[in-house]
Amino acid sequence: MYHNHVQRGEVRGPARRAAGPGLRALRGQLGSAPPKGVRALDDEALAQLADAIHGARRRQAAALETAGKEALDHIPALLRGAVRRMLR
Repeated sequence: MYHNHVQRGEVRGPARRAAGPGLRALRGQLGSAPPKGVRALDDEALAQLADAIHGARRRQAAALETAGKEALDHIPALLRGAVRRMLR
């Protein structure tokens, strides 16, 4: 059974260290505390990982937007406006 602090992703005991900007950036990208093994990385590596995740999400969002626009090309022109409104 997990203790509450483990479920929340908190670090206790000797492994606890101050959250640097890299760890805070990574937490922001993940929406929660990163896994214990990832938290063992130095702050610079954590910042690079946060930047990589941010970049990947931006590329993914752009690809999804492009795919959505291309999908609308398969809809008859008279229906595109209505389909766009339904998808919002």
